[in-house]
Amino acid sequence: MEYSEKKLIRDIRKQAGKTIFKYQMIDPNDHVLAGLSGGKDSLAMIDILAEKMRRIPVKFKTTAAYIELAGIPNKIDPLRLKEFCDERSIGFIHRMAEIDLTRDEAKDRCYVCALHRRNSLFKLARELNCAKLALGHNLDDMISTLLMNMSFHGNISTMPANVSLFGGELRIIRPLAEIEEEDIAKYAELLDLGVQISPCPFNEGENRHFIKKLINELAEKNPHAKTNIYRSMGRIKTDYLS
Repeated sequence: MEYSEKKLIRDIRKQAGKTIFKYQMIDPNDHVLAGLSGGKDSLAMIDILAEKMRRIPVKFKTTAAYIELAGIPNKIDPLRLKEFCDERSIGFIHRMAEIDLTRDEAKDRCYVCALHRRNSLFKLARELNCAKLALGHNLDDMISTLLMNMSFHGNISTMPANVSLFGGELRIIRPLAEIEEEDIAKYAELLDLGVQISPCPFNEGENRHFIKKLINELAEKNPHAKTNIYRSMGRIKTDYLS
C-alpha cells in the first residue's frame, strides 16, 4: 500500500476520533450498539470503532446488529457480516423485523423501511442495555438531510452527531458525521472491507439523489462547500432571519 493510501486511512481514523471526542460520543464502560447494513459507511464505522477499542484509553464494548426486513428482497449475506465482525472482535446480531408497507401508503416507503429498522435497533439496545446507538451517516448525509428539510419541508434541521432520546435512556451517535462520503468509499476500498450492495426494490429516494447531485456540483465550484454547509449549522445569524 502506498504512503498516500496509508495516510488516507490514518487521516479518516483520526478525524473519526476527533468527532467522537468533540461530541463526547463514548464514555468509559459504554456498550455501543452499531447498526450494520453491509454498505461502505456502516462497515467503515465498525472497522473504526474496532480500531478505537484497541487504541484509545477509554474502554468500551461494541455489538453490531443487522436488521433484515421480512418480505423485502435483499442481497445481503449475514454470514459475511458476521465474519467481518468476528475478525474485529465485535459481537454480531442478526434480527428479522416485520413490516407492512400497505398500512400507510401516503408515506415514502424509504422512510417506512428506515423507521422499522430504527425501531428494531431501539428495541435491541434496550435488551442489551446499550446506552449508545452508533449509525454510519457521513458528512454528505448530514448536509443533504439539511437541504432536503429546507427545500421540501420548510425547516432547518438535520441528523445531529450526538442526540439524546427517550429521556436520556439512549443516545444516537454518528462517528462519521464529519467525513465526506467519497473518503469513506476510498477507505472501504483500500481496506477491502467487503462492501455489499442491495439496491432498493422500489427505486425510491429520488429527492435525496437530486440533493446529493446538487451538493456535488457545488463542491466542484468550491472544494470547501460541504464543510461550509455543515459548519453553517453552528453559525446561524439569527439577526438576519425572519
